[in-house]
Amino acid sequence: MKNLTLVLALTLGSTVLFAQSDGEKRMEEKRAEIERQKVAYITTQLELTPEESKAFWPLYERYNMEMDQFKDAKREEKREMRAQASEERLSEAEIDANMKRRFETERAKLALEESYYERFKSVLPAHKVAELYEVEREFKRELMKQMRDGREENEEMREERRTRTQEGTRRTAPTPSERPTQKR
Repeated sequence: MKNLTLVLALTLGSTVLFAQSDGEKRMEEKRAEIERQKVAYITTQLELTPEESKAFWPLYERYNMEMDQFKDAKREEKREMRAQASEERLSEAEIDANMKRRFETERAKLALEESYYERFKSVLPAHKVAELYEVEREFKRELMKQMRDGREENEEMREERRTRTQEGTRRTAPTPSERPTQKR
């Protein structure tokens, strides 16, 4: 019996692990697809030449990696502030320290953006660099719209399936008017 329990536990555990890694794999594939779409969108909108693309994209990837660190730090700050707020009421000094830390992070982020603006200008004309920021916002807006539309479409499909399922369970036997008449 112990062996059977052990086998079942290992089987269930590996199934859950496989499902998690499968889900993570799908999420990673989705991220990669979005990144490919973003590259294509920006390249098209900015009308990058092959030479510009060759110089720009490695620089842009480094920029995104560094910006992601700020996003992660900001998320962590928010998480910490919520945790502190839920545990107890923060003192004025703690609130002040949190706000100063937040402003410092924003200043460092702005300095990074300014630094990369200069780096981007070394490989692209200034008008394309200026346009880059607007094109990024447009891409994000479009992506969010697609996600929202897809979510709404999925909800509509689920509701339609639920309705059909409910109708199917209610109507297991034909109604009297649907029954074929028998000749006697």
